Amino acid sequence: MIIDRNMFDNKDVIGFFDSLAPDWDKEIGKENGTVIDMILDNASVSRGDSVLDVGCGTGRLFPYYLKRNVSSIMGIDISSGMIEAAKRNCLSEKIVLICDDASEHFFEKSYDRIVVFDAFPHFTDPERMMQNLSEHLSEGGTLTIAHDSSREEINRRHTMMRKNVSHVLMDIDELESIVSEYLTVTYKRSDDRIYQIVGRKQKES
Repeated sequence: MIIDRNMFDNKDVIGFFDSLAPDWDKEIGKENGTVIDMILDNASVSRGDSVLDVGCGTGRLFPYYLKRNVSSIMGIDISSGMIEAAKRNCLSEKIVLICDDASEHFFEKSYDRIVVFDAFPHFTDPERMMQNLSEHLSEGGTLTIAHDSSREEINRRHTMMRKNVSHVLMDIDELESIVSEYLTVTYKRSDDRIYQIVGRKQKES
């Protein structure tokens, strides 16, 4: 079940991540590259794709996208501190950054791939986020919500935070019911290694 949304708001989230941004890359450590590649494979991220990285943080996934020769990367994060840190990791002119709430932002284009990595529980209104992002997904494109850890591990970490800035990461079947309102679910997995769901926007006939 999702925690009562009145228990935290964007102001709490921004303050929390702004405070952590300067040392985030040192604290978070290195990702498991094998699992990240698996996540991006499942989401069909490949050469020539335009990618929207939602909750991009310091740009941890940027090198993985560039390795796949995507055409462009738009990173968006609600924390200005995280965006400032991400600027230091912009290794290519393909990368553009925005500081805003992805649940409300009007994007000027649609994207082939939308990736929400290690960020979903921090959105105050998951349904609103899904609605807005699905509207900016290209026909035939995919949106993925993913973590490179188990649901249990993610929830354990969040309960240890100094303040509440996240919802409980919901059961994958509950997430599927939200995603399927807007997209066709093509992949889901929740085990001790990975938590991921992928939705595809069907082409209009």
